[in-house]
Amino acid sequence: MKKKYDIKKLERAFSEDFSSPLYSMLANIYFNKKDFDRAYTVCKIGLEHHPDDIAGQFILAKTHLFKNNIVKSKLLLNRILTQFPLHINARKLIIEIFKNENNKNKLDYHKKQLLEFSPINLDDKKVSKPVVKKAASKKVSKPAAKKATSKKV
Repeated sequence: MKKKYDIKKLERAFSEDFSSPLYSMLANIYFNKKDFDRAYTVCKIGLEHHPDDIAGQFILAKTHLFKNNIVKSKLLLNRILTQFPLHINARKLIIEIFKNENNKNKLDYHKKQLLEFSPINLDDKKVSKPVVKKAASKKVSKPAAKKATSKKV
């Protein structure tokens, strides 16, 4: 369930304090409304105060991508993935970029990384099965359950 935020309250809070960590929520709302210029501006200001904020960096990367600034988007996505390799959405977004560029080497690398962190296969949306060696799939016998015995009193 997605939370709904009052955009007017977020705008007021951000305008009163540009260092507010709420900037990423406001920027995301603007992004979802396809107001990329505002999303960009809010992210830039917010990241001046919180340069290591991954949420703000990701929204800025998406904004760059939608403004067709792919180079800056890739730079930010790589920075995010260096800081936090488990950022699944950043990984999926950079995979899409490399698909469009037909960059097979980087595409394969990022797909491998994604599958390492997430069991979901992007191509067919099915859960991929882990490779199990026969030696590792030996059955472990469970101890027999003890029978309940009744005591005569």
